[in-house]
Amino acid sequence: MTAIDDKFQELLQAGLDLGPPSAAEEDTYDGGALRRFQFGVIYFHPRVGAFECHGAILGEYESRLEVLGELGYPTSDEMDDPDVQNGRLNTFEQGRITWNPIDGIAADVTDPGPFLPQVIVKVLDEFPLDIGRGNELSIEDFAAFAGPAGAGVAVSLRAILPEISLHRLFDSVSADQIRALVAQAQEEDPSYEPARFENFLEIDCPDGFDPAPLVDALEQFTAVVEYAYAAAEPSDPIVTPSNDPLFAQQGYLSAGPAGIGVQAAHGVGYLVDVVSTADAFGGVAGQASGGLPRRVELRDRLIQVGADAADQPGRAHQLDQHLP
Repeated sequence: MTAIDDKFQELLQAGLDLGPPSAAEEDTYDGGALRRFQFGVIYFHPRVGAFECHGAILGEYESRLEVLGELGYPTSDEMDDPDVQNGRLNTFEQGRITWNPIDGIAADVTDPGPFLPQVIVKVLDEFPLDIGRGNELSIEDFAAFAGPAGAGVAVSLRAILPEISLHRLFDSVSADQIRALVAQAQEEDPSYEPARFENFLEIDCPDGFDPAPLVDALEQFTAVVEYAYAAAEPSDPIVTPSNDPLFAQQGYLSAGPAGIGVQAAHGVGYLVDVVSTADAFGGVAGQASGGLPRRVELRDRLIQVGADAADQPGRAHQLDQHLP
């Protein structure tokens, strides 16, 4: 029995029958799961639990890409809206979807707020980690790799960030999926020696926190830590059509040196079939233009991270931003 099975039984006992399952339980991209039934869907993630959506609210949620969208996972079952007569709603991690017979369906997405600092930690490969998707590693368990001396390290790190804990950096893919990618890379390049991608960890920090002292303390913990760094703050690319001559008619796709020469790249098979990439991880992607070789882009990204991690540790963090 899974958490979704338990939730289905709980709903039955409460008088809500979603009907027979229409598909097997599916893993989601970040360690959660979902299962579709005749009349609704049950979603689960360890950080929020299991909740159902159905009817018009489910339709709106699906149109917003479900767990891949800006709302995140459901945090409630469908319930009465206390503010509107005969209204219904589901709450989500980043907002809510409401319905009522007068106004119909509406979504209210919460402002995600400021970028929160993150610290990336690479643990020495001699300490094999297996945290599991969606789970955390306490700073005490982390420091214990150093033996008795680690207790003092844990205390000093908590003095810098009291609520400190670590989780997998590449949590959007499972350990088995990473091993499959590595095996494929080694088959194509026998000389490839991968890093232990399970040993890349991430620490989430509160708003306004200066990660520099934490990075310095972690880098001094050389008995366990290979390197640590603060993740760069993301920024949106600024495109101003009025002063960008390549913006009109997608001119950046033209032949070089002005563009990237997309037609020539297509001819020699440098483009990626995004459907194959998505299928490899159970994701959903639009079909790239026809006739493309079935290549898995993530394999190349893993190779690049393994090759450059020592010189450019920031590339490890970039990988997770491109996973499905």
